[in-house]
Amino acid sequence: MRNASLIIPKGKEAATKYIPRDINMRTFRTANDDDDENDNHLSHAKSLPYLADMSSAKAGKKSQRSAISDVVSREYTIHLHRRVHGVSFKKRAPRAIKEIRAFTEKAMGTKDVRLDPQLNKKVWEAGIKGVPFRLRVRISRKRNDEEGAKEKLYSFVQAVNVKNAKGLQTSVIEDA
Repeated sequence: MRNASLIIPKGKEAATKYIPRDINMRTFRTANDDDDENDNHLSHAKSLPYLADMSSAKAGKKSQRSAISDVVSREYTIHLHRRVHGVSFKKRAPRAIKEIRAFTEKAMGTKDVRLDPQLNKKVWEAGIKGVPFRLRVRISRKRNDEEGAKEKLYSFVQAVNVKNAKGLQTSVIEDA
């Protein structure tokens, strides 16, 4: 009984009615699969609209953007308190620096992240345990003009002095 599979009626309406979306389709057979075992198990999957969409979503690739249009500066508020919650005291400031790098990589899409020394001082000013709850940063995506650079762009992160970073929105900075 372990190898027995569920037999479902043929047809789009019947298949979508009986099969939940998170079930692997290879375990199901249709009513006409009894007589010919050499058929593809996913032959009726074409009638299921959500299976057709899954294959086309993987096929699309991201288009390459030009490096000139990607030079931009934005100000973000990074909520460090939730990122270092549960981290032991002696690892909080180093983890905060790693989280700033990870945030910058995700926000700007660059692997090369460079931190301003003043930002490092701002994170460490209250000691290894006293990481600020929120930090306002200006992240600038710039062209990499070095010889033999692996990436065309890099991100430079600077601390911005604000009285209270809570509630501030992300803003694009117009460079003159």
